Amino acid sequence: NLLLPFKYIINYFKLKNLNPDIVISDFEPIAFSIAKQKPHFLIFNFNPDIYKEYIKNRKKKFRLQYLYINKIYKKAIKKNIPIIIPSISGYKENKHIFYVNPIVRKLPKKTNALKKFKEPVLISLGGSYFGSEILDKLLHILPEFKQNFIIFGYKTIGKSRKNMHFMSFKENFLSYLKASKAIICLGGYNTLSEAVVLKKPSLVFPVPNFMEQIINGYEIEKNNFGLSKILKYPLQDEEIRETIREFLNNLETYEHNLNKAKIKGNGAEQVLKIIEEKSK
Repeated sequence: NLLLPFKYIINYFKLKNLNPDIVISDFEPIAFSIAKQKPHFLIFNFNPDIYKEYIKNRKKKFRLQYLYINKIYKKAIKKNIPIIIPSISGYKENKHIFYVNPIVRKLPKKTNALKKFKEPVLISLGGSYFGSEILDKLLHILPEFKQNFIIFGYKTIGKSRKNMHFMSFKENFLSYLKASKAIICLGGYNTLSEAVVLKKPSLVFPVPNFMEQIINGYEIEKNNFGLSKILKYPLQDEEIRETIREFLNNLETYEHNLNKAKIKGNGAEQVLKIIEEKSK
């Protein structure tokens, strides 16, 4: 991040002479300097209403991270640039902010993936140090549960044992998610959105002090679609064990709430419609 100011300057000179018909960005500040007279759109999953609820209920603020994102949002509003926020909660729109359903990849209609396993729980924690630390703990905790677990992309591929089965990451990941009963993951937007649309309860371990992931996990828990747990350092076996037990014991409740919500994965189509209407 220390290099970002220099990269912004370099990118500005690379992009300033472009003449696009439309500019679509997320929280990239340099986008405001490109084709100023052309339609601009900001699409990002940070929901300021959810953030306000979070700090009210959890008493924790992410001052620097919020300051940066809020500055971008304020600049967009000042320049009359529509802000489009994909959300699983839905909030009342105003003249600046538009809420849409989750933006997800093409979902599988049917799947034969994982048919040899009885309703497994999928574990996808990425390749970060934090995700790897959690997995190292899970390797000796999961055998205590009467539940099959499919672990994606971990270094011990091919060493399946007891109720743990390892697979390399696959392009048709959503087929495996659809065939699972639930997922254990970090707090990334894509995975959580796809889990909600596919009606799969989520156990979320957000990356500590990462505002976006923590707010994403909070929104899952707020809607009772799953459980979000910010783990303390150093990671404790008992805390992880009790969190998994609580999650598995409440799967039926989470499934009921997901089915009742009927959230669609047509956010991309809704975004396109907004862009078409506002670009005229």
